[in-house]
Amino acid sequence: MKIIFKTHFSACVFGFILLMACNTNDSAPTDGQPNAFIEDLIKKMTLEEKIGQLNLLTPGGAVTGEVVSKDVEMKIKTGQVGGIFGIRGADLTRRAQQLAVEQSRLGIPLITGMDVIHGHQTILPIPLGLSCSWDMSLIKQSAQMAAKEATADGLMWTFFTHGRYCKRSALGSHFRRIGRRYLPR
Repeated sequence: MKIIFKTHFSACVFGFILLMACNTNDSAPTDGQPNAFIEDLIKKMTLEEKIGQLNLLTPGGAVTGEVVSKDVEMKIKTGQVGGIFGIRGADLTRRAQQLAVEQSRLGIPLITGMDVIHGHQTILPIPLGLSCSWDMSLIKQSAQMAAKEATADGLMWTFFTHGRYCKRSALGSHFRRIGRRYLPR
C-alpha cells in the first residue's frame, strides 16, 4: 500500500510540474525564469489547492471501476482537482480544461488520463494476443494508432500494457502483459 501511495504521489507531483510547464497564461515567464514562476505559483496556492493537485477524479465516460466522482465541475473550479481519469472525447476534455484554466483561481490546467490497454477508439487484440502474432511491425503500428487516437481525444497520460513478462500467476493481470521472450537475443 505504501509503495502504491508513493508511486501515485510521485506521478501526481510529476504531472503537476509537467502541467505547469504547459501553462499558457499571460503570466507565464518569458525571460527564462520558470523556477521563479513555479515558486511564485506555489506560494499563491492554499493548502487545499496543493492537496487538490494530487486528486485524480473519475467523472464517468469510460468507467474502469466502481467509483465515479460527484460534483466534478465544482471541484475543478475550486482547485480541488489536479487531473481527470477516464474522460472520453476531445470536446469533454476541452470543456474540463476550460473550467480549470479560465474559471479556477490559479488557472492550472488538468492532466487527463485513461486506460489504453488494447486500443483507444479502435479496439485491438489484448497485448498477449498481439504478441502471439510475432509480427513486431504490427504490434508497433497498433501502439502508434492507439497513441494517435488517445492524443486526438486530448489525453496526456495513458496506461498501457506492462513492459515486463509475467513470472508469478498470483499477481494477476496476465492478459495485459506481452508475454515472455524465448527467442535468443
